[in-house]
Amino acid sequence: ARQGEATQLSFLMRIGITRRLSHLLGEQAASAALVFMRKGSFVSLDAEGMFKAACMAHRHKLAMADGIIWQSAQANDAMVYTQDADFDGLPSVVLQARQ
Repeated sequence: ARQGEATQLSFLMRIGITRRLSHLLGEQAASAALVFMRKGSFVSLDAEGMFKAACMAHRHKLAMADGIIWQSAQANDAMVYTQDADFDGLPSVVLQARQ
């Protein structure tokens, strides 16, 4: 999230961030990130939201996890900040290319 914006994370985002940090920086960094992520709110999807996520994933040829992440943001009027090019062109997504 950008400064002043509330952080909302789905369980998939928390897992993905933790996994990536563990791989890049080690388990201690991943653990510290989890402490920080607990300050944000946890978002989830109901049955209708999961249905929409599945349809979205199919329509845009996204992995199911990416569809859930995007739909979780849509359901909560949130932005998705990502480096994943699979999200390119979707509304409410800020794509920052990996360096």
